[in-house]
Amino acid sequence: MTDRERADAQARQFFDRLWSEGDPWDLESHPFEIAKYEAQLAVLDADRGPGRQFGRALEIGCAAGAFTRRLAPRCAQVVGIDIAQGAIELARAHDGAERRVPGGQRHAVAAGAGRRLGSRRLRRDDVLSGLAVPFL
Repeated sequence: MTDRERADAQARQFFDRLWSEGDPWDLESHPFEIAKYEAQLAVLDADRGPGRQFGRALEIGCAAGAFTRRLAPRCAQVVGIDIAQGAIELARAHDGAERRVPGGQRHAVAAGAGRRLGSRRLRRDDVLSGLAVPFL
């Protein structure tokens, strides 16, 4: 096992443990999290302009999809990925693995998809990361 593979396995175990009993940060309803989502979306709305929709977006570190669901109506397609299988299971339980949202947009969630980030299959127009960067 390489150092990178060992670090990957340790990160997966750490985040799987965190999510094993549900959302450890209360991402769906904590006032700080809600305010953060609203501020991020306001920036996107200001940049987007009237009537403009973003194309495809990839949210790295989507957790249980709280921000992914809020982002979806602003995009033609949103994919959220997370290292923690438990987080993805919560997202799927909340919405389904792939779902149409108001306006016909689609979003999907996947666990452990980070290894495919360099592939053409995951090319996106806009990439957003909800605090996942420190963990990369």
